[in-house]
Amino acid sequence: MMNTIKKRDYLKMLIRSPAMTLLMFLLFGAVAFAFFSQTAEYAIMARELNSAAEMYRGVGTVEADPPDVPANSGALTPIPIGT
Repeated sequence: MMNTIKKRDYLKMLIRSPAMTLLMFLLFGAVAFAFFSQTAEYAIMARELNSAAEMYRGVGTVEADPPDVPANSGALTPIPIGT
């Protein structure tokens, strides 16, 4: 019973003070706009990314194997220091 009375008092206060009511509506509107704009942006980006992925066609692969170098080729011999 006590919670119901407090809720009614809060609603009466909002109705009686137009500045507070306007501020609350602006705040709720800003939060709702931010939420829905982020949701819409995610949906658009997901759609465009899927569209771009469907058009992509790979033409080759990249291999990361080291080149074949003979052990005595001198490519990895240390340089003497101080000579």
